[in-house]
Amino acid sequence: MAPPIHIRLEAPIKASAEATWNKLIDTSTWPEWNPFVPEATVVDASGAAHSSQVLKLDSLIDFVPVLNGKKYPTKQKVTVFEQPSSDEGKKIYRVSWATQSYPSLLLSTHRFNEIEEVNASECIYRTGEDQWGPLAYITKMLFGTLVEQGIRDWVNGLKQIMEKSKSRDLADAERVQPRAKKKKLIHAPISNMKPMLMACSIFLIISRQMIISSATASEG
Repeated sequence: MAPPIHIRLEAPIKASAEATWNKLIDTSTWPEWNPFVPEATVVDASGAAHSSQVLKLDSLIDFVPVLNGKKYPTKQKVTVFEQPSSDEGKKIYRVSWATQSYPSLLLSTHRFNEIEEVNASECIYRTGEDQWGPLAYITKMLFGTLVEQGIRDWVNGLKQIMEKSKSRDLADAERVQPRAKKKKLIHAPISNMKPMLMACSIFLIISRQMIISSATASEG
């Protein structure tokens, strides 16, 4: 039997899997691109903010999802954290978390994230969420498709910031390249004209001598 809330989404991203992964697991970047959960803080067992805001296995996170303009703080715990080794052929990164805000009999959740490398500059981002228990039915009744739309906005936000960052890097590279070419175009003609200028100088000297000799002969 499918859980009351069952969401699956994916998107191709024109950026490397590693760069996309690093953006995803660094919660300090979320305000830049994540409209669904713009506030997320990695905390220690006492609830104080951790010195590092990068997720790892067993990280505790204060989530603040935004639904219909209202904030709904929850506590999450990272349950899966997998990074591929450098020698693996097909690189897949995975991180998942589950709610810690309610007893599991009332609400159990599983939010997964997977980034699969396509090539050095492209990847596929897959994500989804399942919710079980009585509160899952209440969440579905109160918010309907808002949770799915929130996760969709999350996916689109990550895709946009990664592709924008890559486009900016390419634009910077293109702006630098013409300058080098322009510099060559300025100097190349001058160096190529040196033989011509020397020939012109010799021609003028010979012509001057011929004029002087002709004038001398006429006077004689």
